[in-house]
Amino acid sequence: MLGLTECRRGEASVVAAAVSNPLVDWVFPQDGEVGHAKSSVAKFGFQHPGLTAADLLNTRAGLFRKPADYFDPFASPILFFRTAGTEPPLPMAPTVTDELEQLSLLDREDFFREQQLLSSISNTPPAAPTESPSQSIVTKRKASRMFPSKDLKLILPSFHISTGTTSPLCDQAKELSGALRKSVIRQHRARKPGGDFGRKVLTEEEELEQLEPEERVAKVQEDELAAEQVRFETVKGLGLWNGSTAGTARLQAAAAWARENVR
Repeated sequence: MLGLTECRRGEASVVAAAVSNPLVDWVFPQDGEVGHAKSSVAKFGFQHPGLTAADLLNTRAGLFRKPADYFDPFASPILFFRTAGTEPPLPMAPTVTDELEQLSLLDREDFFREQQLLSSISNTPPAAPTESPSQSIVTKRKASRMFPSKDLKLILPSFHISTGTTSPLCDQAKELSGALRKSVIRQHRARKPGGDFGRKVLTEEEELEQLEPEERVAKVQEDELAAEQVRFETVKGLGLWNGSTAGTARLQAAAAWARENVR
Protein backbone atom coordinates (compact mmCIF):
# COMPACT_ATOMS: atom_id res chain seq x y z
CA MET A 1 0.00 0.00 0.00
CA LEU A 2 2.91 2.36 0.69
CA GLY A 3 3.84 2.03 -2.97
CA LEU A 4 0.56 3.80 -3.81
CA THR A 5 0.80 6.67 -1.34
CA GLU A 6 4.49 7.22 -0.55
CA CYS A 7 5.55 8.17 -4.06
CA ARG A 8 5.30 11.95 -4.06
CA ARG A 9 7.18 13.78 -6.78
CA GLY A 10 10.37 15.51 -5.61
CA GLU A 11 10.57 13.69 -2.26
CA ALA A 12 12.20 10.54 -0.93
CA SER A 13 9.68 7.89 -1.90
CA VAL A 14 8.98 4.31 -2.93
CA VAL A 15 10.29 3.66 -6.45
CA ALA A 16 9.66 -0.10 -6.71
CA ALA A 17 7.38 -2.59 -4.96
CA ALA A 18 7.29 -6.39 -5.32
CA VAL A 19 4.37 -8.36 -3.87
CA SER A 20 3.13 -11.93 -4.02
CA ASN A 21 -0.57 -12.78 -3.76
CA PRO A 22 -1.58 -9.33 -2.49
CA LEU A 23 -4.79 -9.12 -0.48
CA VAL A 24 -6.02 -5.69 -1.56
CA ASP A 25 -9.77 -6.07 -1.04
CA TRP A 26 -11.19 -7.16 2.31
CA VAL A 27 -14.77 -6.56 1.12
CA PHE A 28 -15.50 -10.25 0.54
CA PRO A 29 -17.06 -12.74 0.19
CA GLN A 30 -20.45 -12.09 1.77
CA ASP A 31 -20.19 -8.34 1.17
CA GLY A 32 -20.08 -8.38 -2.62
CA GLU A 33 -19.17 -10.09 -5.87
CA VAL A 34 -15.90 -11.59 -4.63
CA GLY A 35 -17.95 -14.30 -2.94
CA HIS A 36 -19.52 -15.27 -6.26
CA ALA A 37 -19.13 -18.92 -7.23
CA LYS A 38 -16.80 -17.93 -10.09
CA SER A 39 -14.38 -16.01 -7.85
CA SER A 40 -10.94 -17.43 -7.14
CA VAL A 41 -11.74 -17.59 -3.40
CA ALA A 42 -14.72 -19.84 -4.11
CA LYS A 43 -12.96 -21.93 -6.77
CA PHE A 44 -9.60 -22.54 -5.09
CA GLY A 45 -9.91 -21.70 -1.38
CA PHE A 46 -10.87 -25.24 -0.39
CA GLN A 47 -7.60 -26.52 -1.90
CA HIS A 48 -5.47 -24.46 0.46
CA PRO A 49 -6.15 -24.76 4.21
CA GLY A 50 -5.95 -21.33 5.79
CA LEU A 51 -7.11 -19.54 2.66
CA THR A 52 -10.73 -20.63 2.42
CA ALA A 53 -13.48 -18.01 2.44
CA ALA A 54 -14.23 -18.89 6.08
CA ASP A 55 -10.55 -18.54 7.04
CA LEU A 56 -10.30 -15.13 5.39
CA LEU A 57 -13.49 -13.95 7.07
CA ASN A 58 -12.17 -15.07 10.47
CA THR A 59 -8.91 -13.23 9.83
CA ARG A 60 -10.81 -10.11 8.82
CA ALA A 61 -12.91 -10.26 11.98
CA GLY A 62 -9.72 -10.36 14.04
CA LEU A 63 -8.08 -7.45 12.22
CA PHE A 64 -10.94 -4.96 11.99
CA ARG A 65 -13.21 -3.81 14.79
CA LYS A 66 -16.05 -2.72 12.51
CA PRO A 67 -16.91 -3.12 8.80
CA ALA A 68 -16.24 0.53 8.00
CA ASP A 69 -12.57 -0.09 8.84
CA TYR A 70 -11.98 -2.53 5.98
CA PHE A 71 -13.92 -0.30 3.57
CA ASP A 72 -11.08 2.19 4.01
CA PRO A 73 -8.72 2.30 0.98
CA PHE A 74 -5.73 2.17 3.33
CA ALA A 75 -6.96 -1.28 4.40
CA SER A 76 -8.31 -2.35 0.99
CA PRO A 77 -6.05 -0.51 -1.50
CA ILE A 78 -8.07 -1.54 -4.57
CA LEU A 79 -10.67 0.97 -3.33
CA PHE A 80 -8.30 3.75 -4.35
CA PHE A 81 -9.15 2.73 -7.93
CA ARG A 82 -12.86 1.88 -7.67
CA THR A 83 -15.82 1.91 -5.32
CA ALA A 84 -16.58 -1.14 -3.21
CA GLY A 85 -19.82 -2.03 -4.97
CA THR A 86 -21.63 -2.32 -1.65
CA GLU A 87 -22.21 -0.29 1.49
CA PRO A 88 -20.61 -1.24 4.82
CA PRO A 89 -22.99 -3.47 6.79
CA LEU A 90 -24.84 -1.58 9.50
CA PRO A 91 -24.04 -2.37 13.15
CA MET A 92 -25.81 -5.37 14.60
CA ALA A 93 -29.09 -4.75 16.37
CA PRO A 94 -28.68 -4.27 20.14
CA THR A 95 -29.00 -7.41 22.22
CA VAL A 96 -31.57 -7.86 24.97
CA THR A 97 -30.02 -6.62 28.21
CA ASP A 98 -32.82 -6.70 30.81
CA GLU A 99 -36.20 -8.27 31.62
CA LEU A 100 -38.24 -5.33 30.28
CA GLU A 101 -36.58 -5.59 26.87
CA GLN A 102 -37.16 -9.36 26.92
CA LEU A 103 -40.88 -8.86 27.64
CA SER A 104 -41.14 -6.26 24.89
CA LEU A 105 -39.53 -8.64 22.41
CA LEU A 106 -41.91 -11.46 23.39
CA ASP A 107 -44.92 -9.13 23.01
CA ARG A 108 -43.83 -8.23 19.47
CA GLU A 109 -43.42 -11.91 18.58
CA ASP A 110 -46.88 -12.73 20.00
CA PHE A 111 -48.40 -9.89 18.00
CA PHE A 112 -46.84 -11.14 14.79
CA ARG A 113 -48.11 -14.70 15.42
CA GLU A 114 -51.62 -13.31 15.96
CA GLN A 115 -51.39 -11.42 12.68
CA GLN A 116 -50.35 -14.60 10.92
CA LEU A 117 -53.33 -16.47 12.37
CA LEU A 118 -55.80 -13.73 11.38
CA SER A 119 -54.30 -13.56 7.91
CA SER A 120 -54.69 -17.30 7.39
CA ILE A 121 -58.36 -17.10 8.43
CA SER A 122 -59.05 -14.25 6.01
CA ASN A 123 -56.94 -15.84 3.23
CA THR A 124 -54.77 -12.72 3.21
CA PRO A 125 -51.02 -13.34 2.97
CA PRO A 126 -49.35 -12.36 6.24
CA ALA A 127 -47.04 -9.39 6.26
CA ALA A 128 -43.39 -10.37 6.39
CA PRO A 129 -41.45 -9.32 9.48
CA THR A 130 -39.31 -6.25 9.04
CA GLU A 131 -35.75 -7.22 8.17
CA SER A 132 -33.08 -5.97 10.49
CA PRO A 133 -30.87 -3.38 8.77
CA SER A 134 -27.82 -5.40 9.81
CA GLN A 135 -29.04 -8.33 7.70
CA SER A 136 -29.48 -6.42 4.45
CA ILE A 137 -26.60 -5.74 2.07
CA VAL A 138 -27.04 -2.94 -0.43
CA THR A 139 -25.13 -3.69 -3.62
CA LYS A 140 -24.24 -1.05 -6.18
CA ARG A 141 -22.46 -0.98 -9.48
CA LYS A 142 -18.71 -0.59 -9.02
CA ALA A 143 -17.48 2.74 -10.34
CA SER A 144 -13.92 3.58 -11.36
CA ARG A 145 -11.90 6.21 -9.55
CA MET A 146 -9.03 8.17 -11.06
CA PHE A 147 -6.08 7.53 -8.78
CA PRO A 148 -3.77 9.18 -8.21
CA SER A 149 -5.35 12.53 -8.99
CA LYS A 150 -3.19 15.28 -10.44
CA ASP A 151 -3.49 17.31 -7.24
CA LEU A 152 -1.73 14.61 -5.18
CA LYS A 153 1.48 14.95 -7.25
CA LEU A 154 2.17 11.23 -6.96
CA ILE A 155 4.20 9.26 -9.49
CA LEU A 156 3.40 5.56 -9.32
CA PRO A 157 6.48 3.36 -8.83
CA SER A 158 7.29 0.16 -10.69
CA PHE A 159 5.42 -2.93 -9.50
CA HIS A 160 6.17 -6.65 -9.62
CA ILE A 161 2.97 -8.56 -8.82
CA SER A 162 2.89 -12.34 -8.81
CA THR A 163 0.25 -14.94 -8.04
CA GLY A 164 -0.63 -18.57 -8.76
CA THR A 165 -3.16 -20.14 -11.09
CA THR A 166 -4.95 -21.81 -8.14
CA SER A 167 -4.43 -19.03 -5.61
CA PRO A 168 -7.65 -17.81 -3.94
CA LEU A 169 -6.20 -14.31 -4.32
CA CYS A 170 -5.39 -14.46 -8.03
CA ASP A 171 -8.47 -12.38 -8.89
CA GLN A 172 -7.26 -9.59 -6.63
CA ALA A 173 -3.72 -9.67 -8.03
CA LYS A 174 -5.06 -9.48 -11.59
CA GLU A 175 -7.45 -6.63 -10.79
CA LEU A 176 -4.72 -4.64 -9.02
CA SER A 177 -2.38 -5.06 -11.98
CA GLY A 178 -5.03 -3.88 -14.41
CA ALA A 179 -5.92 -0.85 -12.29
CA LEU A 180 -2.27 0.13 -11.91
CA ARG A 181 -1.62 -0.16 -15.63
CA LYS A 182 -4.56 2.12 -16.41
CA SER A 183 -3.21 4.68 -13.95
CA VAL A 184 0.27 4.46 -15.49
CA ILE A 185 -1.20 5.15 -18.94
CA ARG A 186 -3.22 8.07 -17.57
CA GLN A 187 -0.13 9.61 -15.96
CA HIS A 188 1.86 9.06 -19.16
CA ARG A 189 -0.79 10.91 -21.17
CA ALA A 190 -0.86 13.78 -18.67
CA ARG A 191 2.88 14.39 -19.17
CA LYS A 192 2.42 14.87 -22.91
CA PRO A 193 1.75 18.36 -24.35
CA GLY A 194 -2.01 18.78 -24.36
CA GLY A 195 -2.41 15.43 -22.62
CA ASP A 196 -5.88 14.46 -21.45
CA PHE A 197 -5.50 13.08 -17.92
CA GLY A 198 -9.23 12.57 -17.41
CA ARG A 199 -9.92 10.63 -20.61
CA LYS A 200 -11.17 7.15 -19.83
CA VAL A 201 -8.67 4.35 -20.38
CA LEU A 202 -10.58 1.71 -22.32
CA THR A 203 -9.72 -1.93 -22.74
CA GLU A 204 -7.43 -2.81 -25.63
CA GLU A 205 -10.31 -4.17 -27.73
CA GLU A 206 -12.56 -1.16 -27.06
CA GLU A 207 -9.93 1.43 -27.82
CA LEU A 208 -8.39 -0.17 -30.90
CA GLU A 209 -11.80 -0.22 -32.58
CA GLN A 210 -12.06 3.57 -32.18
CA LEU A 211 -8.55 4.54 -33.29
CA GLU A 212 -6.99 5.40 -36.59
CA PRO A 213 -4.01 3.23 -37.68
CA GLU A 214 -1.36 5.71 -36.47
CA GLU A 215 -3.20 6.13 -33.17
CA ARG A 216 -3.24 2.38 -32.70
CA VAL A 217 0.56 2.37 -32.76
CA ALA A 218 0.60 4.91 -29.92
CA LYS A 219 -1.91 2.80 -28.00
CA VAL A 220 0.27 -0.31 -28.33
CA GLN A 221 3.25 1.70 -27.07
CA GLU A 222 1.23 2.85 -24.05
CA ASP A 223 0.27 -0.73 -23.24
CA GLU A 224 3.88 -1.86 -23.50
CA LEU A 225 4.97 0.97 -21.21
CA ALA A 226 2.33 0.03 -18.63
CA ALA A 227 3.22 -3.68 -18.81
CA GLU A 228 6.87 -2.82 -18.25
CA GLN A 229 6.16 -0.61 -15.24
CA VAL A 230 3.57 -2.99 -13.76
CA ARG A 231 4.85 -6.53 -14.21
CA PHE A 232 2.22 -9.21 -13.64
CA GLU A 233 3.28 -12.84 -13.34
CA THR A 234 1.15 -15.95 -12.91
CA VAL A 235 2.75 -19.30 -12.10
CA LYS A 236 1.34 -22.77 -11.66
CA GLY A 237 -0.12 -23.58 -8.25
CA LEU A 238 -0.36 -21.20 -5.30
CA GLY A 239 2.65 -19.11 -6.32
CA LEU A 240 3.93 -18.25 -2.84
CA TRP A 241 7.37 -16.92 -2.02
CA ASN A 242 8.38 -19.55 0.52
CA GLY A 243 11.10 -22.01 1.47
CA SER A 244 10.39 -24.46 -1.34
CA THR A 245 12.77 -24.65 -4.27
CA ALA A 246 10.28 -22.96 -6.60
CA GLY A 247 9.23 -20.43 -3.96
CA THR A 248 12.82 -19.46 -3.22
CA ALA A 249 13.55 -19.05 -6.93
CA ARG A 250 10.53 -16.76 -7.32
CA LEU A 251 11.64 -14.67 -4.34
CA GLN A 252 15.17 -14.36 -5.71
CA ALA A 253 13.83 -13.31 -9.11
CA ALA A 254 11.68 -10.62 -7.47
CA ALA A 255 14.68 -9.40 -5.45
CA ALA A 256 16.77 -9.16 -8.63
CA TRP A 257 13.97 -7.19 -10.29
CA ALA A 258 13.84 -4.83 -7.30
CA ARG A 259 17.60 -4.21 -7.43
CA GLU A 260 17.35 -3.26 -11.10
CA ASN A 261 14.49 -0.85 -10.45
CA VAL A 262 15.95 1.03 -7.48
CA ARG A 263 19.14 2.03 -9.28
